[in-house]
Amino acid sequence: MHLRLFLSELGQSQSGPSVVYEDNNAAISLAHGKEQSKRSKHYQLKVHFLNDMFTKGVFAYEKVGTKFQLADVLKKALPRDDFCRYREWMGVMPPPSVGNAETVGGQDTQP
Repeated sequence: MHLRLFLSELGQSQSGPSVVYEDNNAAISLAHGKEQSKRSKHYQLKVHFLNDMFTKGVFAYEKVGTKFQLADVLKKALPRDDFCRYREWMGVMPPPSVGNAETVGGQDTQP
């Protein structure tokens, strides 16, 4: 939402909805206004806002599998294989390998 407002201030309005990728079916149902429970009453105002934005076409929600939820790398401790896969998807290079003959303690040993 904030990014959409920032882009509009720069004169770069977004024509389509912002896609929210979600791996939780209950969260998608709440955002679509399909499900209400006694436990959701304490955050009902936020849910109503998200439902309103969905109805107006500001947001669109898309179900993704848990293994493909890129946001997990920022909020969970992950197994090494999952972490490396997410890191690769984001285009982040792995750190240089430890024990490289050309560097010792971050300093080049080559003249």
